[in-house]
Amino acid sequence: MAALSAATLKRRKEFQETTEELRNKGIWYRWGYPTKLLITKNGGLKIIHTPEEGLKQLREWGLLTGSPKKAGPAERLTPEWRQISNKST
Repeated sequence: MAALSAATLKRRKEFQETTEELRNKGIWYRWGYPTKLLITKNGGLKIIHTPEEGLKQLREWGLLTGSPKKAGPAERLTPEWRQISNKST
């Protein structure tokens, strides 16, 4: 497998909501060049060029309901820290 550029990996990540839903529904897809989704469904091939187009297609197929997730900053989890005394009594 050829190494992918950081820009290509970043662009593919933008399709994450679509690809997760496709995997959850057992629908086969592969990546086209440079960054397209090639979706095989019911014997046909659908080429998706943008993340928005992918979500729209999922809605048209009845596989996605509701509004798309808003892209925002990644959630950062902060551990809860407590001071523990090492003093023995």
